Amino acid sequence: MILIVGSKEENTVQEIMSWLDFFKQKTCVIEHCDLENITYSLSLNDNADEITFNQNGKNIPLDDVKMVWFRKSSFNRKSDLHQVENKPRLHQRLSFHLERELWGFKNSLYNMILSSKSCLGDPEKNDINKIYSLINAKKAGLKIPSTLITTRKKVSGDFLNRNKNIITKTMQDSIMVWENDRAYSLYTNSVNSDEINEAEESFFPSLFQEEIIKEFEIRTFFLNGTCYSMAIFSQSDQKTQVDYRDYNWKKMNRMVPYKLPLDIEKKIINFMSLINLNTGSIDLIKSKQGEYIFLEINPVGQFGFVSAHCNYYLEEEMAKHLSNN
Repeated sequence: MILIVGSKEENTVQEIMSWLDFFKQKTCVIEHCDLENITYSLSLNDNADEITFNQNGKNIPLDDVKMVWFRKSSFNRKSDLHQVENKPRLHQRLSFHLERELWGFKNSLYNMILSSKSCLGDPEKNDINKIYSLINAKKAGLKIPSTLITTRKKVSGDFLNRNKNIITKTMQDSIMVWENDRAYSLYTNSVNSDEINEAEESFFPSLFQEEIIKEFEIRTFFLNGTCYSMAIFSQSDQKTQVDYRDYNWKKMNRMVPYKLPLDIEKKIINFMSLINLNTGSIDLIKSKQGEYIFLEINPVGQFGFVSAHCNYYLEEEMAKHLSNN
């Protein structure tokens, strides 16, 4: 059986499940957001370790699972502790304690799975820190942009003066919020001297990078040692020049298959080994000077649009990988 921790509603999961069905593989999907609500038992002793899930009244022993795909997973830290009457400090401490227990509950499950099964993805690295990624990309030999995290106006101003043009972006992951039929998203944005001059002397911790003049952007989907890359011609549209994700829905960027130089692919493989991930979506830039520059990795990034635009049939490749392990 192939165990998928994700969402049945996601198109990518549905397509891969169809391919797994074609390959005559049994599958079970556990909703990542409800994992703490799934009944399971975990036992450890000198003779054997055992996990059994119970989903909708059906027992699913982990022994029956040959491969696990962590499409998406989360470490929710929520507790439903009733208010402790007239004892706010006690309530706060108990709530914190129960949140830690919930985290330990899910972490124990993940550790058991990761130590006993072949897995695609890693639930502990879903929202990998960008600085951690940049440090390891540099170790792997990839070029990275000059980067600064600061809370000080003067430091950010000096950084702008040194680099002439800079951008700001999130340190962890971006967000998208729907409100009254409108979507609000965080994108990479250019920062100019007027904006820095208008800032307070001290502000919320912020990440800045030199703005690199791009020839085009590259999205690479990495699967167990193979790079599937796509060139995105974001520079032909002013709306997408800084961040191609700020889509022009009326006229989308041209996206085509792209083959990275072999030495860059080898460095990506080295990078993925350093961060101990066997899959993920990587963003790079090819600069006007012809250099390939690493930006970031999303361990659970979407790859359906790479598959569709480039005819890579990644859903089939994923299903083959899951079936053959």
